[in-house]
Amino acid sequence: MQPFYASSRVDEVDYVATCSVAGVELTPRHVNRGIRAEGLGCLIAICLGGLPCTSYTQNIGIIATTRVASRFVVRVAAVILLLYGLCPKFGALLVALPRPVLGGVFVIVCAMIVASGLGLLARAQPTRSNQTVAGMTLVLAIGLPIYVQFVLGAAWLDTLPRVWRLMVTNPVVLAVIVALTLNLLLNELWSGPDSGR
Repeated sequence: MQPFYASSRVDEVDYVATCSVAGVELTPRHVNRGIRAEGLGCLIAICLGGLPCTSYTQNIGIIATTRVASRFVVRVAAVILLLYGLCPKFGALLVALPRPVLGGVFVIVCAMIVASGLGLLARAQPTRSNQTVAGMTLVLAIGLPIYVQFVLGAAWLDTLPRVWRLMVTNPVVLAVIVALTLNLLLNELWSGPDSGR
């Protein structure tokens, strides 16, 4: 029987980045186990009345910052998070942390995520298609929300349906949509001499 292999490229990028910062070579087994764990987590969350869960890129930044990729540490962190959610007194400890401390940690984690992403981009094949995907994604994800906010203005935004408003003002949503669409068009459907295939 063939092992289940993930078709979700967004999750696969998380596994590639995690292996990269942990200094481990990525194998299909890593992706298979990750998707299996996410599926099991979603099943348990839904049975308990929660929302489906997924991997988070912030964890990659934490691994890159602390250089700790031990599963034991992750299990201990999971128990602490459960205590935060189930015990109000324990949750009060998190609330008591000063906001500048949380902000400083967040800035460091985000910087490590950016560095990991740039490292992944540097290892991609230097084809014209891949450069177009990366460049257009960065330009549109950063530039379009600013253009819409300061040039077109709130009056123009109010004329759009909520879905379109989200797509033109949220850099993360915009980056995912542009990157996936351009990658599909330039690297999967088009097989020209400069494609990434």
